[in-house]
Amino acid sequence: MMIMTAGNEGKGKIGCVLTILLMVTLTLIILRLGPSYFAFKSFEGDLKRDISRAGANGWDDETIMKDVLDLSKRNQLGLTRDDIKIERFAGQVQVTVQYAVELDLFVYQHRITLNSQVSSFIGRL
Repeated sequence: MMIMTAGNEGKGKIGCVLTILLMVTLTLIILRLGPSYFAFKSFEGDLKRDISRAGANGWDDETIMKDVLDLSKRNQLGLTRDDIKIERFAGQVQVTVQYAVELDLFVYQHRITLNSQVSSFIGRL
């Protein structure tokens, strides 16, 4: 014979529903943000390679800017010149890219900023 108390009725169902809602929310976030995040990480790897090459070959700022914008197009990021900052100091070239992604979850909207900072020594070793 099973004895039920009035205080435990429905608690298992509420926990299950909350867990399912949490899983659905996390899945939506991953599906909305994932492709942009992975495209940016791919771009970041390409950027490291190209800035190393730019430093070794002594590229000027305009050539570096054009190359970064081409990488952006290839990775479908849509960066503009305002998103890219190129600095030279102490025998190094440093490129900083700041990219914003809009996260739209139907009822909630948030802007996420992704940053990448890459530097390379100027000249060949």
